[in-house]
Amino acid sequence: MGVDRESAASAASAYLDCWGVAEDLTELCEVAAQLCEAPVAAIEIVHEGGAYLVACHGADTAAWDARLLEDEDPLSAAIVAGGEDLYLENIAEDPRLAARLRADGRVGDGHMFAAAVLRDPDGVAVGTLSVADPRVARSPERRRNTVAHRRRMLALLAHQAVNLFELSVRSDELARTNAELARSQEHLAAFAGQVSHDLKTPLSGLLAWAELLGDLPAVRDHAGVAAYVQRCEASGRQMMTLIEGLLQYAGIGGTLTPRRVPLDEAMGGVIGDLAELVAHGKLRWSGVDVIADPVQLRALLQNLIQNAFTFTRAGTEPEVVVTARETPLGVEVQVADNGSGIPPERREEVLHPLARYRTDVPGNGIGLASCQRIVADHGGTLDIRARPGGGTIVVATFPHRLPPQ
Repeated sequence: MGVDRESAASAASAYLDCWGVAEDLTELCEVAAQLCEAPVAAIEIVHEGGAYLVACHGADTAAWDARLLEDEDPLSAAIVAGGEDLYLENIAEDPRLAARLRADGRVGDGHMFAAAVLRDPDGVAVGTLSVADPRVARSPERRRNTVAHRRRMLALLAHQAVNLFELSVRSDELARTNAELARSQEHLAAFAGQVSHDLKTPLSGLLAWAELLGDLPAVRDHAGVAAYVQRCEASGRQMMTLIEGLLQYAGIGGTLTPRRVPLDEAMGGVIGDLAELVAHGKLRWSGVDVIADPVQLRALLQNLIQNAFTFTRAGTEPEVVVTARETPLGVEVQVADNGSGIPPERREEVLHPLARYRTDVPGNGIGLASCQRIVADHGGTLDIRARPGGGTIVVATFPHRLPPQ
């Protein structure tokens, strides 16, 4: 029972902060009043023994709220404690509650009152959706709907009220999470930049000294020593590449400046960056414009095309085809190659930072992870597929519309 009280208090406290759906809850009260043929409807949340009015229709909200705050033993708290819905066409039907209802002031003899218990997704009772008709009860034939129908409608609307509360709570949580992610992204980028600088400075010195050492005649003339120096240089360059890759990965995101980018424009920049690499194979492209941040789109294509020309099959000239086409989900950018391919069971793994499928070729395992982040930041998806005849197709889907700024 203690756990229930704690859960109820937590849920009730969260629901009391849901000001963003107050107008929707008021409209829901109006619908409840209409369906139950009652002029008054209200939603109350019970918290720490008190009842708090969060939405109301057909009554003086200020007066009702003041009465609830003065009531040391509110009716809605008693209904929540009982845990059962209540529906009385005439309060005289339940002598046990009649006195309580009269004292509550909403209804009196011959009047209708009904309340459905609000339960959070865990089933914990946190409040009520109630309707009241402070008029002499009408005969059944003068009411449009049956009692069973009105009870059913009230229960359904109570469920929808909880959905509105939960939507507001989750939206607030999402907003806080996004704000925290933005702060974390800024801190990560700043940290990565500082670490990159702190690591690259001494590493650049080591590489410079290793190159000078390799130029010494005594070293060049000694095959064993020369090989050791070359290995030092290679390891240093690999470390430098890893540092730069991690810095690039940390810097993805932040503020995007999306616009309609022609594929020719994006590919022009990529060709300039990878001219030496693509000279050893075939590269073709065609397709529609992409709505994306031009810098990030260029980085995406550069990473994917570089991978396609790097992870080749022995004895096969690299062939890479880039296409962009309209689909119902957005613009689909495909980079297809005739390389070594990626087994289905490894495709999710290679999207993680530092994960590498083939260790026999240079790389740091950052490229595909960066691509995944770029597409996700645009609100899209990235998928890896097998190419018929051998190779890989990486599909990045960008939404049709610009993401909200």
